[in-house]
Amino acid sequence: MQSTNQTLIDDYLNSVRAATRSLPPSRQASIVDDLESHIEQALPPGADEAEVRTVLERLGSPELIASEAGAQAVVGGPNRTKEVFGLILISVGSLIPIIGWVVGVALVWMSPVWSKAQKLLTTLVWPFGWFGMLVIPVISLRASSSANEAASNGALQALGVILFVAAPFVVLAWLIRSLIRADKE
Repeated sequence: MQSTNQTLIDDYLNSVRAATRSLPPSRQASIVDDLESHIEQALPPGADEAEVRTVLERLGSPELIASEAGAQAVVGGPNRTKEVFGLILISVGSLIPIIGWVVGVALVWMSPVWSKAQKLLTTLVWPFGWFGMLVIPVISLRASSSANEAASNGALQALGVILFVAAPFVVLAWLIRSLIRADKE
């Protein structure tokens, strides 16, 4: 029975956390800590499920607690339009010469979702990825005087394709994964 009581309390506190996620983390933690203390004080030792439910009902709904704390209503999670638009622009922003990619990078840097390392990689890998696609054909166009040199040009092209084409997509996948994880938290 004790585990059922703890599950009810944990579910309630998790709902409060979700309802107050628009508040600063320190304020949200303070509210949850206060509620935990109140619940502990209000429940008698060996309380049954009905007593736990009564205490939680008297505290009020998580949405009511959040609104009283000044939290903004968050329906369906945070709005990630800026992040999604940023990812689109850094990946296909070159279709809008220079400006598309620059705006995409700016949106990525403005977002709190990604770490500085991810933002730096986004800034550096993407333009060099597309720049590399322009440089590889120029390098491979030089005249080959021997079969060995032609083979090394083929190896250079393969390496270029891996570095300049795959790297941007690896970074994009990493950013998308981080965005999805941020929405789950």
